[in-house]
Amino acid sequence: FLTNGFQVVSTDNFLNGSGDTMLYWAIAADPSTAATPTVTKSFDVVTYEGNGGTQDIESDISPDFVWVKRTSSAEDHVLFDTVRGVQNQIRSNENGQESTKTNALSSFNYKGFTTGANNALNTNAQDYVAYLWSAGSHEGNLPTINTEGTISSTTSTNDAAGFSIVKYRGNSTSGATVGHGLSAKPELIFIKNLDDSTGWIAYDTNINSVGYLNLTDAFDTSRLSWGFNSTVPSSTVVTLGYNGQAAVNENGDAYIMYCFRSISSYSKIGSYTMSSSSAVTVDVGFAPRFVLLKEIDRAASWIIVDSQRKLSGNYVARLYADDDIQQSSGQQIQISGNTFTINWGSTGNNDNGGTGIYLAIA
Repeated sequence: FLTNGFQVVSTDNFLNGSGDTMLYWAIAADPSTAATPTVTKSFDVVTYEGNGGTQDIESDISPDFVWVKRTSSAEDHVLFDTVRGVQNQIRSNENGQESTKTNALSSFNYKGFTTGANNALNTNAQDYVAYLWSAGSHEGNLPTINTEGTISSTTSTNDAAGFSIVKYRGNSTSGATVGHGLSAKPELIFIKNLDDSTGWIAYDTNINSVGYLNLTDAFDTSRLSWGFNSTVPSSTVVTLGYNGQAAVNENGDAYIMYCFRSISSYSKIGSYTMSSSSAVTVDVGFAPRFVLLKEIDRAASWIIVDSQRKLSGNYVARLYADDDIQQSSGQQIQISGNTFTINWGSTGNNDNGGTGIYLAIA
């Protein structure tokens, strides 16, 4: 059920026979009493220890998007959302298509989520971190059919927090548009083909360049034409390209798109200049709990840090969104006050004068 319709997911001929005409009768539900998420209840970072069975992971928010990584040893990043449905996982460090795992995430709860004994979420005595976002009204758990683009999409939107989840089907048409649900242009977009083993597209609209979330590749403006028809998103739609690749718009393939925009005192998407001779400090205007970083000029990993996984002092442990390895204990990134500081020195992780991009969330 959606806020303004319904979605048939079965291929059974009685419900969805190819080319058949179906009749339906729909009656309005009672008006929703679920509260719209507020910006202060839109994101959370939770750490926990696996128990090898079923476990309720408690949070301060009602999540619609759950990103989990085992931190104490190597394991894939696994991502779930309420638009695709519980148990349907994708991995940020791989290009594989969506898969169903019955012993993985089993429910999105009013305050947190429940997981089964899946290795990626709940191996006994292993440490985990979960990043949680609220999108649309989770308590009602009803996404919306969005018809603002030439391709209809299913969206779950938390505009106050600058975040939306969008599912659509490609049509192989350059210039096709998809409604993203936000009231302003998204600044950072991630797209994954759910039906094909293709890379995660990452589009930073502020610098107008495209990379891959699951790869260390440098960003490249040449990908704008086939990825986004060389068109910056508007306040309502994302424009898609097509050149025979399945990354964003293959006919009939299902896609998930995560959209982010900056919200004052809550989130910021920006860039900074790297240095090999001195530390670089970035002031985001609020105390960040989560920061996603990427150097875009050369091959470099997507780095995830958060204020929960602290080392000595203000240093924080690193994860890599494009790699399954356990967290790094190297002391190169600090979170303190309204800032994060990067001090690579002259190591191979740094490109002096290069550009880094980031997503920071309070």
